[in-house]
Amino acid sequence: MADFRRPIRGLLRDDAGVTAVVIGLSMTAVMGFAGLAVDVGSWYSNKRTAQGAVDSAAYSAALDYGAGDTATGAVAAAKAITSQYGLTDGNNGVTVTVNQPPTSGSHTATAGAVEVIVRKAEPLFFAKLFMSSATISARA
Repeated sequence: MADFRRPIRGLLRDDAGVTAVVIGLSMTAVMGFAGLAVDVGSWYSNKRTAQGAVDSAAYSAALDYGAGDTATGAVAAAKAITSQYGLTDGNNGVTVTVNQPPTSGSHTATAGAVEVIVRKAEPLFFAKLFMSSATISARA
């Protein structure tokens, strides 16, 4: 047991400056991963907002279409709802796609079904060191 304590005691008493260099290099990595965690947390929050937007937009568009509105009117209603969530088609790297009937999923053959897809380019704050771009998407 005493054999394991000797290197640690020696490291604590070392005044050559190597310990400061090792700690400095390891803190760089720790701060990099902390910054990446901030970016990923931001992306997760934006993904949840986008999912809420597409859920509301698809529901509203389907209600409009079911009430007798045209497919064009349902598309306009869906895009208006996503705009209320700050996801306006064509602004800030946001793409809103409305399909009636859906092009994917289990309701592709259902005439009254509506599919809303949002894609958004995410800003890279600290993740620029690790990746060149990030995109979130949500579908309902």
